[in-house]
Amino acid sequence: MADWTKPFESGWRWVRVSRLTGYETEQLPNLTTGSLTINSDTDTFESASVDCIGALDVGNDLVRCYLDATWSDGTTESVCMGTWLPSIPSRDVSGSYQKCSVQLDGRLLELAEDSFENIYTVKSNQNPVSKAKSICEGANLKVVQADTFSGTLGTNWRFGLDGMNGEGIADSGSKLQAVNGLLAAADFRAAQTDPFGNVVFRKDADIGATTPVWDFREGPSATFLNEATDEFDATDVANKVIAVFETEGVTTIGIATDTDPASPWSTVAMGRTKAKVYNFDSAVTQAQANRKAADLLRTQQSVVHRVTIQHVHCPVRVGDVVSINYGSAGIAGTFIVRTQDVDLGSAGCLTKSELRRFVRAK
Repeated sequence: MADWTKPFESGWRWVRVSRLTGYETEQLPNLTTGSLTINSDTDTFESASVDCIGALDVGNDLVRCYLDATWSDGTTESVCMGTWLPSIPSRDVSGSYQKCSVQLDGRLLELAEDSFENIYTVKSNQNPVSKAKSICEGANLKVVQADTFSGTLGTNWRFGLDGMNGEGIADSGSKLQAVNGLLAAADFRAAQTDPFGNVVFRKDADIGATTPVWDFREGPSATFLNEATDEFDATDVANKVIAVFETEGVTTIGIATDTDPASPWSTVAMGRTKAKVYNFDSAVTQAQANRKAADLLRTQQSVVHRVTIQHVHCPVRVGDVVSINYGSAGIAGTFIVRTQDVDLGSAGCLTKSELRRFVRAK
């Protein structure tokens, strides 16, 4: 079994993947080195670019990359790094020699660039996660659902070019926005993709209740460089939340305010009001609106703690829970991986990861 805490040699393979069958059909030896960015805060989740010597013609098929790792004891492991839609915005030509940079986009782009032809209605008694899955599958994307959800919407939602009825999400008519709106209604995170190009549905991880998949630990077998950026960001902390629920003819407003003198972010401590307004296109009672505002206020009163490190490849992907024990720098704790920048083709597959957690203001 591979031990990613030990040094390994890196080999790289690029392959063509049939859109029709999903099978890998040929190797692409003229693809060389590139970079991959995975970001949980972007709609399409991941994108990459890779240098290409000569022409690349894969039709409407996909491109996939593998890291082939080899250890000194003979152990080997192949790791799929991603599966993408390729495009070539430009190329450099000198006689018979040509070179280009291939843009690679995650498969969620297929949903982002696809729109409903007519109004798409989801009934109040339907499961939003199931409906999101059917939209993806209708666009020929496979869905891996990591978490279950048995609830319903409660009100009818309409998607399409004329807008959407849902939880405060403006609609451009794209199927991806519809999918993410339905997932948000079930308290799921936005759709993501796995390395094989499957769409992944899952809830936000509970850091306190989730076992970390990896421990970045200082010491002789450390897999990260001995430098890091440690940030505490209070930019988005608010002391008042206004939740506006509006449907045709009915508007209900919930308000929650922190007036506790002992709270460092309260209206009393700051000497001013710092408000956040949330808009929702659904009908609720006054008690429900107040409760939603109070829940959002608790969320808004958390400071973002970010730690950015560089490390060799390990079995960690954006959205995973990890721990870090970097005692000499005074950094320790459990975090969720928010972003990764990966050097494709590099020795060790050098990766920069931003780890994030929310810390309650005290």
